[in-house]
Parts: sequence; structure tokens; C-alpha cells
Amino acid sequence: MYEIDDTLKEFIESPVAAILGTASAAGRPHVTYCWGPAVGDDHNSVAFHVNESVATQALADIVETGRVALTVADPITYRSIQLKGRCLGISRASAEDETAAQRHFESFLSVTAVIGDPPGTINNLKRAEPLRRFVFAVEAAFDQTPGPDAGRPL
Repeated sequence: MYEIDDTLKEFIESPVAAILGTASAAGRPHVTYCWGPAVGDDHNSVAFHVNESVATQALADIVETGRVALTVADPITYRSIQLKGRCLGISRASAEDETAAQRHFESFLSVTAVIGDPPGTINNLKRAEPLRRFVFAVEAAFDQTPGPDAGRPL
């Protein structure tokens, strides 16, 4: 189990780009944006939310393999972290989850506007539909920031 310290928790819960990565048992990869990443009180798990219509393949992959990768990246500095682990559960998002995901999305939209991304482009990433909540146990963390340390375990 990997323990997330307070500094990494702050980064994960900031207005980062959050990408869910899964793969089928045959190794075929799938990725999608996700919203509202939040570190669990145990500092060993992370929850995040995915639009229901794009969660279908991720759900199938996770049922097959149980494996999850979450990459979070700051759109301004490109600092990137990848967390890998095992899925603990998938459920419909609660009203509180929906609010947290929307707050993250709006913060992300503000940050990307600073670097010149048109809001319309980013708005297309999140749909007005129910979300699925994923929780996973973090087993490993890696620095994925572009540069000579990319891939280094944290």
C-alpha cells in the first residue's frame, strides 16, 4: 500500500487534469477524463468520478482485471503524477460527489482558460449526466512530469 502525504494530497485535489487508465485482460488500453479526485481519510485510497456513458469500457476492464491507473497533471506546469492500484468499488455518485466533481471541473476550466484553451473545448469533456464513483487502493505512485525523472517511483 502506498501512503499519500499531505503535499501529494493537495496536488491530487487541485484543479488538475485527471485521466483514468484501464486495460482489458488482453492488454488493450482505455483512457478517459475523470473529475473530483479525492484522497481518502486513510491516505491509501483515491476516489474519482467518470461520466456514466464513458465509464462502460472502464467498468468492463476493471471487472476483468481489477486494475486502475490515475494520472493527474497540472495544465500550467505539466507536473504529473501517476497512481496505480486495485479497484475497491464502483457506485453511482451521490449528490455530494456530483457537487465535488462539478467544483473540480469548474476549477479545471478556469486553469485551462489561463493557458489559452477555449472554454468550449474543455466544456465538451464533461457531460450533464450521472457520474460513476470509483475508489481504488493506491499501491504505487510515479513521477510522470516530462523530463529525466519521468517514470521514477515516488
